[in-house]
Amino acid sequence: MDSVESRDVRPPQSLRSKSGNTNRSKVKACNRCRQYKVRCDSAITFPDTCSRCKKKGLDCNVDSAFKPTPTRNLLEEVTSQLTSIQQTLQQRDSSVYVFQEHVCRGISLAARPNVDSMNNNSRELGFIAKQLTADGNSVLERQELGGVVLESSTISDLVEHFRANHWRYFPILDEDFSATTLLQASPLLFWTVVSISSRYHVSHSHLYNKMAESYTKLLAEALVTSLRSIHAIQAVLYHCLWPLPVKTQDSDPSWTQCSLAVSAALQLGLHKPGFEKEYMREYSSNARAISPEEKNIRSKTWMGCVYVSTR
Repeated sequence: MDSVESRDVRPPQSLRSKSGNTNRSKVKACNRCRQYKVRCDSAITFPDTCSRCKKKGLDCNVDSAFKPTPTRNLLEEVTSQLTSIQQTLQQRDSSVYVFQEHVCRGISLAARPNVDSMNNNSRELGFIAKQLTADGNSVLERQELGGVVLESSTISDLVEHFRANHWRYFPILDEDFSATTLLQASPLLFWTVVSISSRYHVSHSHLYNKMAESYTKLLAEALVTSLRSIHAIQAVLYHCLWPLPVKTQDSDPSWTQCSLAVSAALQLGLHKPGFEKEYMREYSSNARAISPEEKNIRSKTWMGCVYVSTR
């Protein structure tokens, strides 16, 4: 009888491997906890996931043959990934620099309209333009938008502030642009430049909120009536780069506005250099050839569309 009691009656090894209670005493830590040398409660939770892996949502495996990877190898892998990311960012910054260098080569904004023609468009899109003539040059005395009056000195400050702090990051306008040339080219472009510049101007930042509602109406009217002007497309592109503030990202309309600008650029054939006449209604079969200045501005505007829509 004594011999029977002393006999080993434990279950076979095959059965013990399936029993959590039998194997629990052999389990000390899962593979991940062993790799990072942290406390593991696999001995308690086995065969379930340990507390650490469960909290982090990781796969929890127990392998007696597992050997931790040396920390040096992990550091080299992370360093390699970081280097790859830095190289990618450098390539992206380089492509932006090349874009800016290319568009800076423009000869001029476009053929300048006659100064006398400003009076005919002085009330277009709800703004009032007045002029003074001094030494034969046209000088903007004041501009008004939605009851907000800007004196000549204020306009000059805002345009120069835009040139120094915004234009150099997106130079689709010619470097020698002025308040007069902007207004002649497009009222929307003029007020876009003024609005963007006033936002962070030290002396004129109070104008930004005052003009916001009226500028939004001006922009909406231009978008609704279809963009048939290259300068209007430029205005929308600048607005999309420096849009009006919104409460949430999903309420930002600049993505839709950018799509409209790209669509208008396609309708004007900006994406097909050399085929301008096929897309420009003002040209007939006997019309003059398009000037190099006009080709340049079309090219820069299309590059701006690509940049803004893929940024």
